Amino acid sequence: MTDLSKVKEEFITLSLMSEEDADKQQSLIYMETEYVNSLLKSGDDENNSCVVFLCAAKAFYRYMLTNQSDGITSFKAGDVSYSIDTSSALENARAIYNFALEQCTSLIKNNSFAFEAV
Repeated sequence: MTDLSKVKEEFITLSLMSEEDADKQQSLIYMETEYVNSLLKSGDDENNSCVVFLCAAKAFYRYMLTNQSDGITSFKAGDVSYSIDTSSALENARAIYNFALEQCTSLIKNNSFAFEAV
């Protein structure tokens, strides 16, 4: 299995979370790492740097999917205002995941099915 501490480090980098907050996402990180490992052609590649990044990107994308804010997305105090665009954050997480997946295509099994004429 891919080294979860390395995946967590990458997850922290992507999410900008503190280590304590990332610890709360440990089960999510484990679940997504296990999924990515099931796709690998060879177990020898499980700690390849692009696989570690793919695991973190998948966990980050899943985190963004499940933690979209329906609450406060903007704040204004006097002349200072701050707003969060949750849709672009989710799109960015998806783009990071797609990029990481593309980088690992040579390491992942091809499970696609094609129906051809007999």
